[in-house]
Amino acid sequence: MDPIDDLGTDPILLIDDHDDTRELLVELLELDGFTVIAAASGAEALALAREHKPCVVLLDLGLPDIAGLELVLRLRAEPNTKNAAIYALSGFTNLRTAALAAGIDGFLVKPVLASELRGIVARHCETPPPPMVEPPLPTPPIA
Repeated sequence: MDPIDDLGTDPILLIDDHDDTRELLVELLELDGFTVIAAASGAEALALAREHKPCVVLLDLGLPDIAGLELVLRLRAEPNTKNAAIYALSGFTNLRTAALAAGIDGFLVKPVLASELRGIVARHCETPPPPMVEPPLPTPPIA
């Protein structure tokens, strides 16, 4: 079994070709305790979608290899993502109507607010258990 699947929560699939944006969003969601699988291209996203069943897909529409709207259609055809919530993340607001027609569940304008992202994830993903806190080590006596 995959270590991601052992965590008890479905991962978030994040797709963005800009390294800085992708890494920042992954870090934000992981700090909240979620497992994130990230892709820099449409092809990589499809491969991850075949291996994992994400609770939500966060998709940048401007990818280098597969147009974002085409990727939405392909993800809807995959068994693991056909029922997953898919949210577009884009600065191209003129794509909103076409993206909704292609089957996305929501459209977020970049730069995305952390509170918006957290709200979406909270609606679609099981909240991970709080991290286990180990008791502090006793302080040795001062001689």
